[in-house]
Amino acid sequence: MRFQPDVPLEPDAREVAQSLEAWGVAFTAQKFVCDKWLPFFRFGYSDGDASLMQTTFSTGLGLERKNNDVAAIGFSWGKPAAGTLRDQFTSEVFYRFQLTQFLAVTPDAQLIANPALNPNVDVVAFFGVRLRAA
Repeated sequence: MRFQPDVPLEPDAREVAQSLEAWGVAFTAQKFVCDKWLPFFRFGYSDGDASLMQTTFSTGLGLERKNNDVAAIGFSWGKPAAGTLRDQFTSEVFYRFQLTQFLAVTPDAQLIANPALNPNVDVVAFFGVRLRAA
């Protein structure tokens, strides 16, 4: 096979989509204590313009209930990648219903203080439902 330097290479898909470039890392730790308490910790860092948050830190505590259900509360702080945006703080309560060994439904409520992308509002409330299938 012969190398042909005049043949143009296909452009990178990210360049075609005009996506921003960045890299990041994330760390999560959780462990049941006394077979019922579930403390958790999460940390994330992103360098570049592709992510809303440059740094995030989350922590919380869950309590295992019957049938492997979990009730929990969590708090997080996020520093936006854009220096002009304010730090965002979030609190969340949720209850994870473990429906089967492989299926869970989690209704939750969140309060976000200083939402980074909405500087005209001080606090925003969200209610949601997550579905996890594994």
